[in-house]
Amino acid sequence: MRSKPQPSLSGGPAPSVILPVGYLQITWRREEGSLPSDAFVAVTKVPIVSAEEPRRSLTLITDLPPCGQIGEAVSVSYTVGNPTSQVVEVSTSLESTELFMFSGFRSCTFRLLPYSSHKLTFNCYPTQSGRHSLPLFHVHDRRQETPQSVGPISMFINPARHS
Repeated sequence: MRSKPQPSLSGGPAPSVILPVGYLQITWRREEGSLPSDAFVAVTKVPIVSAEEPRRSLTLITDLPPCGQIGEAVSVSYTVGNPTSQVVEVSTSLESTELFMFSGFRSCTFRLLPYSSHKLTFNCYPTQSGRHSLPLFHVHDRRQETPQSVGPISMFINPARHS
């Protein structure tokens, strides 16, 4: 199952960043019959209105199978995207739960280049059958004060196969 990208992990409107553009320089001269061609050269600088780039938050795409089975690993992937023109330092963590065991690290910190993404894959082992919510996934953009949580995402777990 693949969920649609979430446009933003933040709760409110993001502040804007003002990008100074500069000036448009126009060089011109008047044509008059008796004057030399380099006379009366005028330079005009016209300021260009500054552009505002909205500060956008991180995007997240989750990728997981429709169901799992007790005793078999289930791979859950989260792709964190940076839709901004700035390098972003990101911390992620996955909460503990009694319904799933994990192999490997459940937290990491990394930097995302502008307009890039990073895929994190977690291997989890279900311990009980039925429909269960996956642990909450926390994403923290270090430019913001509070981390954002993603979830709950539920998955159906089948009982173990008997031979």
